[in-house]
Amino acid sequence: MSVINFKEANCRNCYKCIRYCPVKAIKVNNEQAEIVDYMCIACGRCLNVCPQNAKTVRSDIEKVKAFIKKGDKVVFTIAPSYPALVGSRRAFKFLNALKSLGAEMIIETSVGAMFISKEYERYYNDLKYDNLITTSCPSINYLIEKYYPDLINCLVPVVSPMIAVGRVVKKVYGNEIKVVFIGPCLAKKVEMNDFSCEDAIDAVLTFEEIIEWLDGDGINIDSREEFTDCVDTMMPFKLYPIEGKTIDCMDVDLNLRKVVSVSSIDNVKDLLNDIRSGNLHGYWIEANACDGGCINGPAFGRSNSGVVKRKEEVINYSNTKANFINDISNMIDCSVDFTRKFINLSDKWKMPSENEIKNILSKIGKFTKEDELNCGACGYDTCREKAIAVFNGMAEPYMCLPYMRGRAETLSNIIISSTPNAIIAVNNEYEIQDMNRAFEKMFLVNSTMVKNENLSLIFDISDFKDVIENKKSIFNKKVSFKNYGIIALESIYYLEEYKIAIGIFTDITKMEKQKEAFSKVKRENYQLAQQVIDRQMKVAQEIASLLGETTAETKVILTRMKDMLLNQGDDE
Repeated sequence: MSVINFKEANCRNCYKCIRYCPVKAIKVNNEQAEIVDYMCIACGRCLNVCPQNAKTVRSDIEKVKAFIKKGDKVVFTIAPSYPALVGSRRAFKFLNALKSLGAEMIIETSVGAMFISKEYERYYNDLKYDNLITTSCPSINYLIEKYYPDLINCLVPVVSPMIAVGRVVKKVYGNEIKVVFIGPCLAKKVEMNDFSCEDAIDAVLTFEEIIEWLDGDGINIDSREEFTDCVDTMMPFKLYPIEGKTIDCMDVDLNLRKVVSVSSIDNVKDLLNDIRSGNLHGYWIEANACDGGCINGPAFGRSNSGVVKRKEEVINYSNTKANFINDISNMIDCSVDFTRKFINLSDKWKMPSENEIKNILSKIGKFTKEDELNCGACGYDTCREKAIAVFNGMAEPYMCLPYMRGRAETLSNIIISSTPNAIIAVNNEYEIQDMNRAFEKMFLVNSTMVKNENLSLIFDISDFKDVIENKKSIFNKKVSFKNYGIIALESIYYLEEYKIAIGIFTDITKMEKQKEAFSKVKRENYQLAQQVIDRQMKVAQEIASLLGETTAETKVILTRMKDMLLNQGDDE
């Protein structure tokens, strides 16, 4: 499992993580950002700048709870930057709160700083080494192993204070002891499994995680007594998390080398480039990924103070006349190997040909140098860098915001300008903001002449007033614009966010005329049919009348003949 990554549901394609990643170790696949482990230096910068809080960090809380529940002896080693988190006055109470979580022992990691400082002294005094870089910051170690492998020989082959404490505890108290580091650094979660560092540390908790654990268990730091049983050391090792204090922990001749402190990855990269170019010689370099040192770590957690205040809190705490510093002679006297190896972890990208770069750029409308804006919106400094990332499967071609915006605007303009429907936008004061060609044609206006004028200059605005005032849309209302000889279906939508009403008019004049003509034909045919019916009825009535008369006459004649025959005698 990756130590850090992004939640898929929260990633919104803003590319801010890529812009801030100093080594561009973030891949975009199907519009989802993901960290590429073999390229990542675990500085945590991408997670801290993510505006959607899409970060995921492997938590060891449940792992540590399992150790305690199982009955394992657990040692907490806490980074000496913790007074910057809780304040120097609450530091001892904070240690008590940690103890209540189930730790057998608490050891400040400044003890490890004391051990490795002695190792540093040996290398500092050995002038066969030209430039030497401290190795307490794992992110800087990864930066060199992955991106400056030719400078691995500059890394002092000594473990970090965290690993030093873990090795000492295991040596003195046995390998069955579980050592848990607590600090502000995400890279420590990776470092615990590094080549030649394995088995020293069993779990890493960040300050964020430890506060989460304390809050979850309802442990109030301020309600605790001050802790009096911490394995600790004295000045200057307590100041180790502050930039520039490494050299103060060493007993060396400062005239032997040029001593500098460099913090932030960008500054360290500049320094490494100078060493690579042969511009620097005879330097002892304290290198930190975080600006200001470990007191500005990426997993510091809740803190209302900046780097200066944090530094003050660490210094104040280091000056405290504590009477609980345990005897660490058993640790000092033990024989522990603090050396480590650094290896080449670089993975060189494939370099596309010039034609391949041009083909990639052409997909997003960049055909000339002038088309390459190099705006950095995609996260890469130049368009060519992004094209190389695309070639290596680290980016997608259409991560270009200017291109996508231009394409979207072009498509929108094409759709709006080509639709036969008349479209107009007005603000809350009924001032015309924009219209398409179909509206100009339908209502015989010129957009440039009526822009920002009141819509009432064109037609009655009562429907627009109703929509804007009541925030209720109108759909397919039949409206007759007699001045223009137009009948239209009118739809008006109000966009609350933009305070604009959009009117869409579909000309149905021809259809209405056709409908009226058809109705006229129907009426005329109805009248003709009625006339025929009336005429037929009249004829039928006349025929019936004649038949009635002749029938009556025939009846009279026949009746007389019948009576005459009946009254005539036989003799006659």
